[in-house]
Amino acid sequence: MYSLATLILVGGMLCIMAARVGGPFGQRVQGAVLLEHKLTFHERLLLHRHSLYAIGIVLLLGAFTGAVSRSAELIGVLGAFAIVLALPAVYRATERGIALNGVVFRQWNEFERVEQTRTGLRLIARPGMGAFPVICLSVARDAVKRRIERALQRAV
Repeated sequence: MYSLATLILVGGMLCIMAARVGGPFGQRVQGAVLLEHKLTFHERLLLHRHSLYAIGIVLLLGAFTGAVSRSAELIGVLGAFAIVLALPAVYRATERGIALNGVVFRQWNEFERVEQTRTGLRLIARPGMGAFPVICLSVARDAVKRRIERALQRAV
């Protein structure tokens, strides 16, 4: 009984993790592409860090209590590693907005400004909308920020 439930739990967590960068549904990228930023392995780890923490906590607690089988632990660890390693993540800035793969597309008129964070950039949204983080650790951060700022100025 526990084995099936834990496999479903771990499998569901992996599906949610994978849905962040791919899946059957999403939004079409609109406009001509101005900039593409392909995330490195380290940047993809940062993108998925909350999912990795959640899976790690579930597997750790399950290992201590005996509620998670060894096969579920193996599936969780290998599945999470495979998602981070195998599924590419690309930010595309276009004339009309910014996208993460084909999953999320936000238009420039939704944002007020861009600010630098420890892990990259954050597009600060207008009231009533959510911020949009852009993971960017590389030396390209300044170039990405300049391109986004120009696009935001054109959208105003």
